[in-house]
Amino acid sequence: MEAAAEHAATVSEHRPEPRFAAPSAVASGTAQQVVSQVVQQAKAAVEPVLERNPEVFDHLAAAGSELLAAYRSAVENQERRWTTRGTGSRDDEAGPGEHIDLD
Repeated sequence: MEAAAEHAATVSEHRPEPRFAAPSAVASGTAQQVVSQVVQQAKAAVEPVLERNPEVFDHLAAAGSELLAAYRSAVENQERRWTTRGTGSRDDEAGPGEHIDLD
């Protein structure tokens, strides 16, 4: 039994130190490099267009605002439908879902 313990101690003493960073640190660094490269490429592609056509940015910003407003409206309408169920609204009609009584 002593021989096994002595062998284990000897093996652990001679184990080489890891030469590489932890995989998560390496992956994080690589991901940051990739993101940085993508951002630089996007800037390189967009900047000439904006310089030649400055109104494009205004148009895209307005379109983005309109899309956000449409999304918010859709979410608010759906939330209103969910919260008004059972209060006599038009949502009392039978739908494709099944009512589950939680009481």
